[in-house]
Amino acid sequence: MSGPVVSIIIPSFRSAATISGALKSAAQQTVPHEILLIDGSSDEATRNAVMASGITPDVWISEPDSGVYDAINKGIARSRGEWIYVLGADDELAAPEVFEHLLACVEQDTRLLLGNVSNIERVHAGVPAVHKSHLTSRIYLFNTVHQQGALYHQSLFDHAAFNDSYKILGDYDFHLSLYAQHIPWKYADVLVSRCRAGGLSKQFGKELYREELVIKRARKTPLRGLTWLKYIYKKITGLL
Repeated sequence: MSGPVVSIIIPSFRSAATISGALKSAAQQTVPHEILLIDGSSDEATRNAVMASGITPDVWISEPDSGVYDAINKGIARSRGEWIYVLGADDELAAPEVFEHLLACVEQDTRLLLGNVSNIERVHAGVPAVHKSHLTSRIYLFNTVHQQGALYHQSLFDHAAFNDSYKILGDYDFHLSLYAQHIPWKYADVLVSRCRAGGLSKQFGKELYREELVIKRARKTPLRGLTWLKYIYKKITGLL
């Protein structure tokens, strides 16, 4: 096909220390791709780091936004690829052949490809060293899909987007909607990315569980009453 196969969206904000690594890992991908850097009007240091990387994104936006999911949606709206991937500005794709390996698993109706994520610089024992993503009923209890392990078919966004009113778990909300739709997905035992596990979604604070409960109530998911029990359990066992 002509044009990019994969659109790599990188939302960033004040990412001078890490953005070069993210850009370089994206630029090395072996399948036709485009890089969309959606920056939340960062500081001069971040802009200088992008310039110093020697990589010019195909789309580079630097303007205020309402958070990471707003930035991701901007990238999706401007993407041209058949498949869409979201890479954190402080994360890196694991190898140049990542998308090549994932796309080799595609079947005719596949709309979501899931692989593995290596969590580095972990702060909490509750964060696994390797997250193997699956879209099963366990998602009612846990966020079973790591966004940096997910490759989305662009058709998933024809009539949907990430809810940018959520600041921590907008991806979890979106994945719940995909599970409810029974969208066809495939798992590949491929290391997709290496992610720094120090963000809000890996700190297990009260604000995370409040947002999780809001999402589950809005989605009317089963087992939503167990949300605060997870927080209490982690408190008691010393995982927080």
